[in-house]
Amino acid sequence: MRPKFAFTVNTPDTRTKSLSWSGGMEKIFGRLGEFGYDGVELFVRDPRELDVERVKRLLAENGLLAAAVGTGPVVAEDKLFLTHDDAGVRKEAVARARIVIDFAAALGCQMNVGKFRGNTDGDPRKKAWMDEAMREIASYAQEKKVIITIEPQSRFGCDNSMTTQQAMAWIRELDMPNIRIMLDVFHMQIEDACIPASFIDAASLLCHVHFADTNRECPGTGSIDFATALHILRALKYEAFIAMEIKQAPDSETAARRAIAYVKTLASFVWA
Repeated sequence: MRPKFAFTVNTPDTRTKSLSWSGGMEKIFGRLGEFGYDGVELFVRDPRELDVERVKRLLAENGLLAAAVGTGPVVAEDKLFLTHDDAGVRKEAVARARIVIDFAAALGCQMNVGKFRGNTDGDPRKKAWMDEAMREIASYAQEKKVIITIEPQSRFGCDNSMTTQQAMAWIRELDMPNIRIMLDVFHMQIEDACIPASFIDAASLLCHVHFADTNRECPGTGSIDFATALHILRALKYEAFIAMEIKQAPDSETAARRAIAYVKTLASFVWA
């Protein structure tokens, strides 16, 4: 079986727009279903402002699954992250994570952690705060049967766990059974020595992938070798989601249509 394909979508509580489709979920889910997507990755800020039953209904009506819940807007809009200098803000960040976990549990999907972990600035105290918070979040998620995925991000987004290998080492250090890894080829092509080798290194814990080209736009518009990436994923028997997290250029509908057309064409050869 081939992997499933998803597109990133902002829920109505968010204002972030750069790498996900914003607008009415009825229209967005309908168009993604028509284009041939299998699911959506939802970027949320505060799920308390959402009607989760409505989200579930719209997904089902359009034959889509919830691939993952992303936490980017929590950082971008509410400035909550796990290494904040203010202990009260750190406590609020963990509380918000619990709310997002509840939302992910209701949808039956994982919660992704990227910038939400925060920067450590080389400060051992901040690293300790981050570790403690991640274990607390993962423990709560385990009760809810939710997987937490850590996303290695390049130096432009984060100052820790930037490479696949660094993130794997951190996951082993945290030693929580429900913490896994997700890999984004855009960040990998900046920080990792070899994208195929990193997929192989992370194979045992890999449960989500982001596709975007070197220009952060649709696969096929830059220089990343997506055919080789798909061949490696097939060899690893990867069957989870590949989500398109890309600039919404020239507009979201066009970006979503072009991305799935290109990747599905490559996949048709790889999984022929």
